[in-house]
Amino acid sequence: MPNPTALFIGDDGEAAEALRQLCTKIENLALAKVNGVDEAGPYLDQGQVVLALVHATSHTADGLLSFLGKIRQDYPAIPAVVVGDGDLSDKMAEKLRLSAVDCLNWKADGDRLQFLIDQLTICHRAPLCLPRTGSPTPRPELQQLADLYPTHCESMDSLLGLVSRVAPQDTTILLSGETGTGKSKLARVIHELSPRRNEPFLVIDCGSLCGSLIESEIFGHVRGAFSSADRDYPGKFCAVGRGTLFLDDIESIPYALQAKLLRAVDEKVFEPVGSTQARRLEARLIVASNCHLEQEVAAGRFRADLYYRLNIVGFHLPPLRERISSIEPLALRFTREFAEKTGRHVTGIAPEAIQAMEQYHWPGNVRELRNTIQRAVVLGDDNVIRLEDLPDSVRKSTGSRTNVVGNGTLSAATVQSSGSGNLAEIKEEAELSRLIEVLRKHGKNRRQAAKELGISRTALYNKLNKYGLAHAGKEKAASSTESEKPTKACPTAGG
Repeated sequence: MPNPTALFIGDDGEAAEALRQLCTKIENLALAKVNGVDEAGPYLDQGQVVLALVHATSHTADGLLSFLGKIRQDYPAIPAVVVGDGDLSDKMAEKLRLSAVDCLNWKADGDRLQFLIDQLTICHRAPLCLPRTGSPTPRPELQQLADLYPTHCESMDSLLGLVSRVAPQDTTILLSGETGTGKSKLARVIHELSPRRNEPFLVIDCGSLCGSLIESEIFGHVRGAFSSADRDYPGKFCAVGRGTLFLDDIESIPYALQAKLLRAVDEKVFEPVGSTQARRLEARLIVASNCHLEQEVAAGRFRADLYYRLNIVGFHLPPLRERISSIEPLALRFTREFAEKTGRHVTGIAPEAIQAMEQYHWPGNVRELRNTIQRAVVLGDDNVIRLEDLPDSVRKSTGSRTNVVGNGTLSAATVQSSGSGNLAEIKEEAELSRLIEVLRKHGKNRRQAAKELGISRTALYNKLNKYGLAHAGKEKAASSTESEKPTKACPTAGG
């Protein structure tokens, strides 16, 4: 297997040689060189390039911006780093950073550039960097993932292998996938497989906090920073120490606050709210998102430079409806788990119950399946889970509601009532019907829908996830881009 390739694009021989020397210090990374952007296409199309190093002074400003935009659009998996020699203005460098991971001086920032190249290519080099020694017995931590993804397949083997190789590395990781797919469990597994396993593992649910509280929760604040700050608060960056900090729903962080997070990730320093004293960030960051961050970047709601810093290594956890073969083994494992916990003698699941579960769309994914089996074990009257032990929504999953909701489409068929069910199920039917009515009224604009419903956007988002409508309810980017990109500093906590 050939070494992963970084591509230098520029006609400066001195800069190319300096970068080649940097790459020789990074295990299993090769550097190729072309003189201009016109020659880069064949290399990029071959799929061997894992990093583009673009020499700024070899191109015009407009040509450079155009080329960086093309890389982002046509080769989103290939990060780009602009390298210059100090001739770029601060304004131009900042503009370039919107389309590239960073803009660095190859003469003055050699160590930083080497570290960045190392981190951006580690995902591709990891299988080559660590020796393979037969087929060792899986560690207990990895078994947790095998339990979450019980069906043997090549993609699962690849996931387990990459997790075991990346976890010991001190690099930022981005997890993506719908609610309930197991992102928090994967984050915990990565922490337990790392040298930081004996340090704290802390979680911040960014989606449940307003912007001002997120800043204080992450960075902390000093006494007097705002009206209600009657004492110092360390924040999670301080409290976690050298452990692992898991930032869930990272897309919920306000645009202005993303710049402060970017500095912390990039320079490993931060200041608590109301303080001018810089503190050292020693923790490892793992972040997660329920949405496609690339789309948030394209819509202007998430900083491109922060996205590339966080997405050094990424794992996508597929929804349960896309891996139907996992439903039966997962259901059986949950059955054994809850039978043991409750003392019930439940030994299996009837075929018709398995069939209904495999036809259901599972908007809550593995978490919802686990809750369903727990309910069936507790309330069932037999030693086998029957179809009638399942919730009404699962039992009637062969109807039009499942297919329509599963595809994220808003239509009248989505809310056809079953005509029966307990009060909780009837309430869900009414709630879902009202959600769809308001979303259609406002052209799927979440902000306006949440306002009419009298709930926060976070609450609306959670409800859309609950009913499998997260993508259908996505608001149009044009309607909220400006409001999501404040031009002034983010208000401090309590402000």
